[in-house]
Amino acid sequence: ASVNATYTWDFAGANVSVAGTGQGPYRVNWTTAGTENVGLTITENGCTSNSTVPVIVNAVPVSDAGPDVSFCSGNNAPVGTAPTAGYTYSWSPATGLSSATIANPIANMTNANNAVSITNYIVTTYNTNCSSSDSVVVTVYPVPVAGFNPPAGQCIAGNSFDFQAGVTFLPGATFAWDFSSDGTPPNSTAQNQVVSFDTPGNYPVTLTITQDGCVSNTFSASVDIYDMPTVGFLPDSIIGCENFEVCFTNFSTGNNLSYQWNFGDGGSSAMQNPCHIFVAPGVYSVALKVSTADGCPADT
Repeated sequence: ASVNATYTWDFAGANVSVAGTGQGPYRVNWTTAGTENVGLTITENGCTSNSTVPVIVNAVPVSDAGPDVSFCSGNNAPVGTAPTAGYTYSWSPATGLSSATIANPIANMTNANNAVSITNYIVTTYNTNCSSSDSVVVTVYPVPVAGFNPPAGQCIAGNSFDFQAGVTFLPGATFAWDFSSDGTPPNSTAQNQVVSFDTPGNYPVTLTITQDGCVSNTFSASVDIYDMPTVGFLPDSIIGCENFEVCFTNFSTGNNLSYQWNFGDGGSSAMQNPCHIFVAPGVYSVALKVSTADGCPADT
């Protein structure tokens, strides 16, 4: 056709977004999917030519990344929704997903940091040359690590232990201590707890920490409570003359005792059953202090 030709277009009800002239070009769009027949009539010098071209309008796919998900480090959760036949999918980023090219992959991630990890995943859904996108937030909580410093053993008299929770946890974590039935208190939900024990023995202490639904290891260590010794003795005589020798019989009991005698005249002894000579006249107060191998003392 020459420049004198006229062109009559039939866009089959399409919206014309860019209106051309004559031959065009024109930009048109349809609001529904289907096959539309576009017609063109060319008229020149009284002559007319008609043609029709079918245009296939594909449906724009609906992307659905699914609801936001959260889980503990090392666990997993599905994202996305069931696939639609004929559609293809692309996820970004691909890291942490079982597949980046399916509609509903599994997010399987670990979080070794002591902080919450948040990742925004975007899925783009394609239907031929049409596409749409949607996003989902995946939150991965770190698993806390429980621990505490096992304390040195103490004597039963006046024992008191200050347990402090570690190793890694976030604000808002909860704590579960177990000090056994002989502990006071026997259990606690405090982060740090002062505890005493009622009887000598070896007691296991456990700690478990929970945060954001994630449960730590159960950390366990034992604490030793040592028995107290008893102290007592008798002299073989209590009255005598100058250079008076007295021998002492020791009735003290305890674990691997050590002895510290004070005879009141400046003399002393570390023997279990000593004898001592009192040189000068006088009245002397004899004292005995004993200590166990664990350092628990008793005296007269």
